[in-house]
Amino acid sequence: MNNSKMEFELVDAKFSNEFLNAFLTKMPVITIDTETGGLDWKTTNLKLISFCISDKETVYIIAPITDEDYAALRKAVNNFLSSYKGLLIFHNAKFDLHILKQFSGYNKPDFPFRISDTRLMGGLIDDSQNLSLSKMSEKYLNESKDANGWTLSNTIDLAAYCAKDSWLTWKLWRILKPLIQKDYYKLYMFELQLSQALLDIEEQGINVDCEYLENMRSELNIEILNYAQELIDKVGTFNPKSNEQLAEVLIKLGHPELIGRTKLGNPSVKDKDLKRCNDEYVQKILKIRQNKDLLANYIEPYLDKYIIDGKLYPNFNQIAKIKNEDEKIISTGRLSSSEPNIQNVNPILRRAFTVEEGYVHVYFDYSQIELRILAFLSKEKKLLSAYENNMDVHKQTAEALGVSRDMGKRINFSIVYGIGAKSLADYLEISPEDAVRHIKTFYNTYPNVLSYNKSMQQFASVNGYVRNIFGRTRKLQGEDCRKACNTIIQSTAADLIKRANVSVQEFLKDKKSKAILLIHDEEVIKMPLDEVKYIKDIQKIMEEERLKYGITVPTPVTIKYSNTNWAEEREDVDELISGKQYNYTQQGLY
Repeated sequence: MNNSKMEFELVDAKFSNEFLNAFLTKMPVITIDTETGGLDWKTTNLKLISFCISDKETVYIIAPITDEDYAALRKAVNNFLSSYKGLLIFHNAKFDLHILKQFSGYNKPDFPFRISDTRLMGGLIDDSQNLSLSKMSEKYLNESKDANGWTLSNTIDLAAYCAKDSWLTWKLWRILKPLIQKDYYKLYMFELQLSQALLDIEEQGINVDCEYLENMRSELNIEILNYAQELIDKVGTFNPKSNEQLAEVLIKLGHPELIGRTKLGNPSVKDKDLKRCNDEYVQKILKIRQNKDLLANYIEPYLDKYIIDGKLYPNFNQIAKIKNEDEKIISTGRLSSSEPNIQNVNPILRRAFTVEEGYVHVYFDYSQIELRILAFLSKEKKLLSAYENNMDVHKQTAEALGVSRDMGKRINFSIVYGIGAKSLADYLEISPEDAVRHIKTFYNTYPNVLSYNKSMQQFASVNGYVRNIFGRTRKLQGEDCRKACNTIIQSTAADLIKRANVSVQEFLKDKKSKAILLIHDEEVIKMPLDEVKYIKDIQKIMEEERLKYGITVPTPVTIKYSNTNWAEEREDVDELISGKQYNYTQQGLY
């Protein structure tokens, strides 16, 4: 059957072993696509698999139908993937490999030498493009996809859709491969290694106390109803989600000063403004909004959608966040997480993330890593001296600016993120004049930071991009050039953290301890009690990762742990390692 110069052939699942292990195993390069019932690899089902061996030859489809078909194909796929010595190409390899493992049990993908990923390639080559197969095919191949596979029920139609995916992936790979080899090869090979590390982390999951969340759901809803009734009794019925109605309520309560305006002139009510008011009814409005946010964005999605057998399994995105066809590039290379987003958990909910009996969760956190990278890249003597001599940089900045240490800390991080005077004024709740003065004083205190910032902006303006020491590139033009310094700092720190994670997981590969979370500058490792002796080894690996890349500024890692839940972090790590502090059985900690 012909479909845009593509032919496909259905292979009977009963003969899948002969097909895969006698025919396909001889092919040096194969693209694979799995068609599933959804995007959640933990709960979706495999519908069919397509294999493309050339953009000029037939695409082969296996569509299991009966239970017998499934059993035969599971065994055949595992045998094939475990023994295949050629190159397997995917578009979003991490997802497909999750599916293949769930389906067949295959769990030893040979990153980076036996796996390639056109989606990763695209993200490194052009950080401004949409990385969906559909959009990349339109851009590089002038080919389009006609339908969403999830909407297709007919086996032949679905087979044609799946076949085209693997066919397009093959054609993309041929075009993108030389571009990667020219400018991004080392970075690409590392990103493939990282994919393996993220696969392992995602499969671990993290324990959740569902009873605790259910009780919180009930309590929050009761509190919302009680506060809402009190407000109705006071000012009448209103919708707390409506800024217009909320503005009317605030006027009735005598607080028109809490009402802001959008650019279009419409009423706007922000939580940060409500927090400054001591009126008990205003505080009840704030509490209703906060409770609704907790329920809608965390508790209800966790309980009703994401928790499986008492665990959450977040997806970690190394290039872009996937949301159907809408993909947002992570230009700095920082990891994000989704479904659910575990990196921005409301602190109130940390109590729900629990530690398994017989284990501890150990939190390894890089201290001020982006400021340290700024010191290294800018060669700012005062910052370098402070870090080399273990001085308090936030205090140093605060003294120069004549503000509190907390304010100095916030200013340090704000300027690292490239914040302007207006945004700084809003963030610190100070006048625009004071914000301008703080920024000027900061750059007078650290003149090399200003010089470096200007030089990076100039480079971006002339060349249209910036590139960090690892080869990660971001396109910048026009006004976006002001993001140049911030981009380099964030991306360098992000790449260093990711490389340290890969090194740590290599250290742990023959141990029972497993990485379970990556949260900004922090790695969380689940460790049995008989392996806490490795804590200092892991700390050393993370702290010395910088030396591989010539980063001279120290990058210390702080360590905390918990034997109960995420909210109850402890700092007595040496006592934990020595084993002298606890008699676990007698104290009933486990």
